[in-house]
Amino acid sequence: MQFVISKENYQYKCKKCNRITNLKSSELEWRLTESYSRTQGLENMYTASIHSRCRCGQEMGIEFTVWEYPKGVINCQDNQASGCIVLNKLEMKLDNG
Repeated sequence: MQFVISKENYQYKCKKCNRITNLKSSELEWRLTESYSRTQGLENMYTASIHSRCRCGQEMGIEFTVWEYPKGVINCQDNQASGCIVLNKLEMKLDNG
């Protein structure tokens, strides 16, 4: 499954020095991490994560999670950040081709 992200850059800010970092959507590598059988077929959970160090030395990380259910539909999405603050929502759609 390939995700298409509508925003060119995703931005997050260091909690220590407030420096803003841009992440290109093409830098995310998605992987299927869980799959469950449900009434309308499989529910799949995909994750991608980034880890970086700010110039000030602060460790930063974000884990993105997307649930697909039923097939071809993004049911839910979330992210968990550490050492940084997420500045904009990562908007995605599924590319089934």
